[in-house]
Amino acid sequence: MNLIEELRKKINNDNYKIVEELGQIIIDLKINSLEDLRKQEDYLFTYNGNVLNNQERINYCLELIKYLNEDYELLSFKDIQKYKQLKLELSNNISIEDKIKNLVILFNMTNRDMLFLTETYHFIINGEL
Repeated sequence: MNLIEELRKKINNDNYKIVEELGQIIIDLKINSLEDLRKQEDYLFTYNGNVLNNQERINYCLELIKYLNEDYELLSFKDIQKYKQLKLELSNNISIEDKIKNLVILFNMTNRDMLFLTETYHFIINGEL
């Protein structure tokens, strides 16, 4: 299975920026399988020798975006409204999957490094992004 080819099949006007970023990560790191992608993601979320679980990953990402008002300077008025909506949803009782999806979108909107690699791949392949 070629990860890049699978991503290309799912690219559209709404997800092209996220697909492009994930594709570049896959190429740059010479990732050949979902297992390799998962290993890279686990590496990104390893602290003090421990791999964070999904809830800890979410909490870590929430801390990264908690107080940054500079994000608004990077966005158009329309994007600011979407940003606020996604951020508000993160404080509501939504599923872990939806929180990760919101974080993927927020990080992409604000040009932060993509951290949820495997989940982003699955969201794209399943037409959720």
